Amino acid sequence: MLALLCADAVRPDPEFLIGSRSRHLRPALETTRDPEGFARLRASLPTNISAANISSGLKTIAEIMACHGGTIEDIVVGDLLLWQSKNPSNSNGRIQLAYTWLRDLGLFPADAPHTLFRISNRTGQLTPADLVDRYELQCRPIRDLLVAYLSHRSVGLDFTTLQALTISLALRFWGDLERHHPGIDSLRLPAEVITAWKVRLATKTVRKRLPDGSFRDFTEPRRGAIGIKTRSEPSTWTWRSGQWRTPASGLPGWRPARSAKPSAREERLRSSSRPAWTNVLASACRRCPRW
Repeated sequence: MLALLCADAVRPDPEFLIGSRSRHLRPALETTRDPEGFARLRASLPTNISAANISSGLKTIAEIMACHGGTIEDIVVGDLLLWQSKNPSNSNGRIQLAYTWLRDLGLFPADAPHTLFRISNRTGQLTPADLVDRYELQCRPIRDLLVAYLSHRSVGLDFTTLQALTISLALRFWGDLERHHPGIDSLRLPAEVITAWKVRLATKTVRKRLPDGSFRDFTEPRRGAIGIKTRSEPSTWTWRSGQWRTPASGLPGWRPARSAKPSAREERLRSSSRPAWTNVLASACRRCPRW
């Protein structure tokens, strides 16, 4: 396998190499694929950097070369951004090192970011369409429906809540359905599909090490999972005249928007929560607005 990678005969997916602890990939690519490029990069490195950081940064560059082919000069900014998006946050330091070295080497355009540190924060908040497109939904009409709904809700939500809502709808709801039912293109879900989705949502699969050293997958209840009530006849949400409208029955877990007018029970609770002296003052002075 190592010989095929060095010869650029195979190009694995990034997930295949990310997190790999192989100590042979970087030296092999440095020797066979681009010895001049690695030598020029090593000569430009700062003198006060540790050997461990040098090794981790060069390993990141070697992984990108193995997956995308070519030499060091063929690496672009998007390659580092892709690597950062697919890596866990605690290993982004080596990616930022590699980016800084390649930028200082003059391989990136003059308008390239100075660093990748907190690059998502500096580029501003993502739009609802960008948030949904993270999950690469296959059904375009459902994708457009979710984008329209999230755009409507984003007016009254903070960005953190909007992200959480996107995860619930695009990843845990429709993304989960597409993974388990390829080709699905309708929100009119059969009862068995709804039941299976509820079971998957309420449980999770974890891998644990057994006493003999082997691993086994276990299904456990998801922490904080709550029951999701369903209606008898699922239907679709539609967009009409700038307002969301649903027929008499809705999707599992979905409810029509609540009326702005409080119910009688809410009025009683609100009245009972007022201090007693406020009711006295309100009744004594007719000009005072009722609290």
